[in-house]
Amino acid sequence: MTKHTIIFILSLIATASSITGNIFINHKRKVGFIIWTIANMLWILINCIGDVNYPQVCMFGVYSILNIQGYSKWSKNNNKGEEV
Repeated sequence: MTKHTIIFILSLIATASSITGNIFINHKRKVGFIIWTIANMLWILINCIGDVNYPQVCMFGVYSILNIQGYSKWSKNNNKGEEV
């Protein structure tokens, strides 16, 4: 399997995961943050294979941090009895 094929397959999985995570978040399901964070990690991996795309690695890293922060905030709000 060539590097190009691996990147293509990982990109398909990352795209589907990104969209799925966003859909879950739109339906106020915390699992969306987990799925989206996994997708971001895949995007980081994809952007590190071969020539590193530093701006995208940075962007997806920040998105992952924001997802963790969002998950944590939703968990705290849910413990207070607030709707998420």
